[in-house]
Amino acid sequence: MKTIVNGIILKRISYSETSLIVSIYTLQKGLKTYLFPGGKKKKSNMLQPLALVELETYERPESDLGKISAIESDYVFQSLPFHPIKSGLAFFLAELLASCLKAEEEDAHCFNFLSDEIRFLDNTNELGVYPSWFLLELTKHLGCTPHIVDSQPNYLDLINGTLTSAKPYDHAYIASTSVFWICELLRVTREEGQSLLIPKAERKMLLHDLLTYYKHHLEGFKTPKSLEVLEVVWG
Repeated sequence: MKTIVNGIILKRISYSETSLIVSIYTLQKGLKTYLFPGGKKKKSNMLQPLALVELETYERPESDLGKISAIESDYVFQSLPFHPIKSGLAFFLAELLASCLKAEEEDAHCFNFLSDEIRFLDNTNELGVYPSWFLLELTKHLGCTPHIVDSQPNYLDLINGTLTSAKPYDHAYIASTSVFWICELLRVTREEGQSLLIPKAERKMLLHDLLTYYKHHLEGFKTPKSLEVLEVVWG
C-alpha cells in the first residue's frame, strides 16, 4: 500500500551498490525503517541528519521494512549542514534520537517539537547550552523528566529521577554542579537558557551527566559515538 509520510532523517546505512537503508522518525507512524532503492544516486543530499522530508512509501503487511519510492524536501536548510558546529550538533542529535525513539506509532507532539527545534537550529546563531536544554526538553516527550523535589537540591537521584536535597544511600546518583544547572534549565525557556553562562568544564560535565541519566531511564540507550566530535567543534 502506498502512503505519504512526513519524516525526519535519523540514520542511513549502505545496503547495496546503489541502495540505502534509512531510519526515519515520521509524523504518522513513529520510528520507521525503509529501503531506498537507488538512494545513493536519487537525491541523496536530502538524506542529511535531521533533514525534514516528505516521502512516498510502499509498505507490505508481512514486512516491517517499507520502501521509499519518492522523496522531496519538506524544508530547505539555510545553514545547518554547512556550519561546522551546527552540523556536528545535527549528527549528535540524530544519533541520540535514533537510540531513544523506539515507538512505531504516531506522536504528533514529539514530532512537532523536533521539527520546530530543527528549524530553530537552522536559523539561530545563539546556541549557548542548547544541547543540554534539548536533552532535558526531550525527556518531557519520553516520559522521564527529572522531578524537582526540593528548591535547592544537591543530588540527582538516577533511579527515581528526582532532584533532591536528601542523599540517596542505596543507588546511583549525581552530585556535581550539573544538579544546579539542570534545575535552572528546567525552569527556563529555550531563549532564557541560551543566556546562562555555564563554564566550559561544567557545560561538558552537564552533557555527560544528562547522557548518564538517559542510560538509567531509557532501555538500550547508548551514548552517541558522535559526542566526541561534538565536543571538539563545540569547544
